[in-house]
Amino acid sequence: METKDTKRVFIAIHLDQEIIKYLHSVQEEIISCIERNREIKIKFVEMNNLHISLKFLDELKPLEIEKTMAILQKNTVKYQPFEIHLLKSIGIFPNDRKPRVLWIGINEGSQMIQTIYDAIEKDIVKEIFHRKDNHFAAHITLGRVRCFKNPDKIIECRNQVSYKNISQVVNSIELMESKLTSQGPIYRVIKRFPLAH
Repeated sequence: METKDTKRVFIAIHLDQEIIKYLHSVQEEIISCIERNREIKIKFVEMNNLHISLKFLDELKPLEIEKTMAILQKNTVKYQPFEIHLLKSIGIFPNDRKPRVLWIGINEGSQMIQTIYDAIEKDIVKEIFHRKDNHFAAHITLGRVRCFKNPDKIIECRNQVSYKNISQVVNSIELMESKLTSQGPIYRVIKRFPLAH
């Protein structure tokens, strides 16, 4: 449970407005496709909350946040800005028959994200507040499926989406705070860590 002495935090890569608008249009295409199907309910990520998550750290105390910032500062200066390209397809976790999460992966640039994640993880694993990740794969969560009595319809809608080539340059890594509210999470940048230029 969050207290006034802790913050619920995660490490992320911000997306630029062009990619955010594109992803929002993808969400709207899926909504339009399934809106008349009452057997499917998807809670889509709010437009302003779309991001690439590197690591969720949960509730951290001030000293733990300071340690995390030191780790990010140490590691981000090792890498130059790099370009990412989105995959032109929507992934479904855990699988097509039991859809729980809709996401878009990273094509070009995914290996660099993995490299940065590995470097940060190597240092954070030494801290008592470390949370083990089962598997890391760079992606952007579009929505979470709440009801899927007809999973074939989700697949059908996914296959009808109009994808396009889109990319951005990653210039920084962000330490984010997530405040939970009845209207959904509100994200705030605690500190931005520029990559080396």
